[in-house]
Amino acid sequence: MSLPRRIRNYFRPPQPVPEADPLDCFRGAPAKLFRDFDILARDLGLLASMKSGLPTDGKGNPIPWFTYPAIEYLSQFDVTGKKIFEYGCGQSTAYWHRRGAQVWAVDHDLTWFEKMSSTLPPGPTLYFADTEQGYTTAINRGSTSYDIIVIDGVFRRACVDHALAHLRAGGFVVLDNSERDLEAGELLRQRGLFGVDFNGFGPINDYTWTTTIFIPRDRITGFDIRPPRPIGGNFA
Repeated sequence: MSLPRRIRNYFRPPQPVPEADPLDCFRGAPAKLFRDFDILARDLGLLASMKSGLPTDGKGNPIPWFTYPAIEYLSQFDVTGKKIFEYGCGQSTAYWHRRGAQVWAVDHDLTWFEKMSSTLPPGPTLYFADTEQGYTTAINRGSTSYDIIVIDGVFRRACVDHALAHLRAGGFVVLDNSERDLEAGELLRQRGLFGVDFNGFGPINDYTWTTTIFIPRDRITGFDIRPPRPIGGNFA
């Protein structure tokens, strides 16, 4: 290199180094992997739920904070007019109501209860109880039996017998985080229900967990059930 060029290069301002493309690590990956990612991130709604901090599907509709396999299974059930009680209210309350169910729910967190009371559409009945006794027995206040009972809040083991006392014959119980709340799951099995585990990813989180649906030994009855149509499936 000539001396004049060396001098010019020496006094020339340093050129900015282009930022690395975060997708470079995926270059050369099979196209199917990108399709799988797209189903999870966009079709199922994981990306949007991570950004918003709320469980929503790919179209922005509220869904329960359950695993996606459990949500897809529950979507097969026609719950129009069915009675559902939830230990723990939230997006799932809006989800059941949007699907035509009658919903009752209790929550122990006053701030969250007040937020849900002001943001949920008219229809669901919400109770507040911050003691174990008040919380677990809130299900008595509806004076009815329920087709589906969701245990997804606090005092879970203590909720089990109260829940079963109000479960319609042929109805079922949903227990979320069952890989963690082992005592509640074991008690449901001791009471004669059969647990079906739905493991996998779900809204918001960057890890897998388990939502278990506990069904009576004789079978679930009283629901119209559609054939499975998995999101992102190949129906050609």
